[in-house]
Amino acid sequence: LAHRGCVIHNYPENVLVPGERRTTLLRSKGIHDLTLPSRAILADALKNNSLTVQHITAGNTCRRLLASREPIILGEAPAPESPHTHGRRVFVDGRIDRKGLPRQLPSQEPSPAPSAPSRHSRRQVFHSPEPSPE
Repeated sequence: LAHRGCVIHNYPENVLVPGERRTTLLRSKGIHDLTLPSRAILADALKNNSLTVQHITAGNTCRRLLASREPIILGEAPAPESPHTHGRRVFVDGRIDRKGLPRQLPSQEPSPAPSAPSRHSRRQVFHSPEPSPE
């Protein structure tokens, strides 16, 4: 990802990140480490645009990614009931920390997850007709 200047945003909280190992395996096997429900969560995040990929073109930022000064994967904010206060961040060197997005605040009613705008989506603006003079 970093060599191509890509950063992933809003990686699902309860899905293993690349480089993280399932406790039942001796070594990481990539996507095969994920359970079927985790694969479904990841696929849904991609389909509904909550998981997004940002292309970085600034040379200095790319160097910071490659030097593991900036994360290449930023996890979504943990749910209000999560024991974690912050989301995960993954770096090129394999380091994973919990210094990402802060835990979501509890709300009275569930709200839909905000989706990242697609660069191909068009914004629709609706205008109400002006009243005719009488």
